[in-house]
Amino acid sequence: MKLKKDQVTGIVLTILGAYLWITASQFPAAKTEGDPGPGFLPILCGIALIACGVLLFIQGRNKEDKTFLTKEQWKKLLIMFAVFVGFWLGLKYLGFLITVPVILFLLSTIMAKGQAVPWWHKALFAALTTAVFFVLFRVILKVRLPEGELISLLFDK
Repeated sequence: MKLKKDQVTGIVLTILGAYLWITASQFPAAKTEGDPGPGFLPILCGIALIACGVLLFIQGRNKEDKTFLTKEQWKKLLIMFAVFVGFWLGLKYLGFLITVPVILFLLSTIMAKGQAVPWWHKALFAALTTAVFFVLFRVILKVRLPEGELISLLFDK
């Protein structure tokens, strides 16, 4: 029996969900009465992954096997992966306020799909989105955002 791509994806999701469930069930118990504890949400996510994996496996039996990704789609996938690796590295070394607008500008350029979107629309979108996230997380929720190791080295006294 040859497994189809959806079935393989279903198996991978099921294994990932089981791993998540098992790992999260080993988290320490909650110290407060009535608190579900730190493992509650990861366990729910693991169960959801298992359910989705099983459903995908079952539905995948009846589907015809198509090309997973075309050459052009593989190229876009690799570009998106590179952008997200750049995002991670940028947050680590350059911080939130530099990395987020640059990445949002790049992503909006990639996602424009050849449409003639003026550069300043993308720049405005990146700046406003960054400002909204900054106000929401830093000002309202008082969450520390990454400052960046290089920026800290340059500007710390």
